[in-house]
Amino acid sequence: MLELDHIYKQQAAKGTSSPHARLVKYALGFSAILGWALSLVLLTSSSNNVLHTDYLSAVLAYNHVRYTVWFHSEGEIRELRSILSQHDINDKKEAEKVKIIVEAMLVRRTDVYAQELNKLNTSIDYVGNHYLTLFRFESFLQDVIEICLAKDRELDSKMIDIFEVMFVYQTEANTLIREDLLDAENNKGLLL
Repeated sequence: MLELDHIYKQQAAKGTSSPHARLVKYALGFSAILGWALSLVLLTSSSNNVLHTDYLSAVLAYNHVRYTVWFHSEGEIRELRSILSQHDINDKKEAEKVKIIVEAMLVRRTDVYAQELNKLNTSIDYVGNHYLTLFRFESFLQDVIEICLAKDRELDSKMIDIFEVMFVYQTEANTLIREDLLDAENNKGLLL
């Protein structure tokens, strides 16, 4: 390779190039274009509806759901802390504003991970939607908003309680989703 490089530099200095060198350049250029074209064809032909085309067993799906939800929950906690630290809930207008912002944020972030989970190929179709049903999101939302709007509590105390509420709801939903995934897999006659 270094030898070819040296030859190319000599020929470039003279302003000439051999037919062999030009052929190599064209072949390399053609193979690069062909590679890009193939990658674009593969990207455009892949399905956007399924994130994982391989089937995930109940155990793998359960762990993926659990960790995905937990990952997104950590972001929710951080954003909740930021929202609560920026607003004075003793002011009635600010309290209403906090309620709207918190609800919108939780709905948006929850929808993101539900859609992500819905793309998994598991024994339960649309496992993200199923998880949200088990999670009892509306009840969770009301509990969190109630804690957020408590006027007699400090920010750290609120955050600890929100974390605990989130943990309880997730633990209950995780237990139920694991059972449902295993049942669905066994009912479909699939092996673990």
